[in-house]
Amino acid sequence: MLPVVANLFWRAVISILLRMLLAPTASGLRIAIFVPDVPEEAKNGLNQLAQQLAYRNHYVLTFRALLLPEVRYLVMHKLNMVEEIKLEVGLSQSLQESLRKIGGRSVWTLPYGSAEPVRPLLEANVEACRVILNSDLTDHLRAVSLDLAVVYSGNPCYLGIIHNLSLPFVYFDTDGLQDETLLASGIPMDPMWLPPSTRYSYPFRLGLAERIQTFADFCRSALSNWKPIFRPLRKRDATNELDDHIMALFKNDSAMGDTFRHLHSFHQIRQQAALYFANSDYLIEPAERRLSSKVVYIGGYHQELARPLFEVYIFLRIYS
Repeated sequence: MLPVVANLFWRAVISILLRMLLAPTASGLRIAIFVPDVPEEAKNGLNQLAQQLAYRNHYVLTFRALLLPEVRYLVMHKLNMVEEIKLEVGLSQSLQESLRKIGGRSVWTLPYGSAEPVRPLLEANVEACRVILNSDLTDHLRAVSLDLAVVYSGNPCYLGIIHNLSLPFVYFDTDGLQDETLLASGIPMDPMWLPPSTRYSYPFRLGLAERIQTFADFCRSALSNWKPIFRPLRKRDATNELDDHIMALFKNDSAMGDTFRHLHSFHQIRQQAALYFANSDYLIEPAERRLSSKVVYIGGYHQELARPLFEVYIFLRIYS
């Protein structure tokens, strides 16, 4: 009996010593998540991501530029264990009204590359970036000593800030798997599948002429992001227009101008992402498409896990 007790005792001691030795080596990351103010669906999803990371013992900081004045309630909802930083932009009343009309509309409901329905949002993002660059956000993020950042698509201003801080980042495509994400991730040029910008209808089967046209469009997009000399080849759409305006802000900034002197496109920064999160799923993407190993489908990530019903409720449902 005594040898058995001694064996159990030494096993417990060794287990405790191993835990004490390994505990200091396991620590959470310090993560910054940039959250959009509109649309609501993207904001709520990234807040949910921040909350779940905080529950897993990571230090999480969220930043949101308030395009619209925040409504004050007696009880304000705050994320648990998450440091929230908010910056009031102070847009004009006319621009605020235009943003309220956009509401929660998603790019999924708009013609791809259409700038007119979201033009107020483009103007608001440019003004917000100007306010952010004049704030102390960069100094605060540098003082926090971050390990990782999560940057959402649709606002390259945060890409510029992360690039200036030399932070590794995850690029979060909130509207599916868009062209800029495909190009940045290094997808092979394959005329057999249809890129999102030319996806007008299902199925995905293409004729010879359509394949040639699709391949030519894809090559044009790739070349226009490769060298400045090919910039005239690119399609003039909402994304490129926003990129140009915000890149000009960074180049003209007294503190960051030197860092962006040799950059001609935010595509160069997108290519440096550690991972590409796509708010989509295999079920709605072409099955024959070849993707980079860095692309991760996370459609439905913001939905809460299903919880079992209470036993009393199940009993009443069965016997009622």
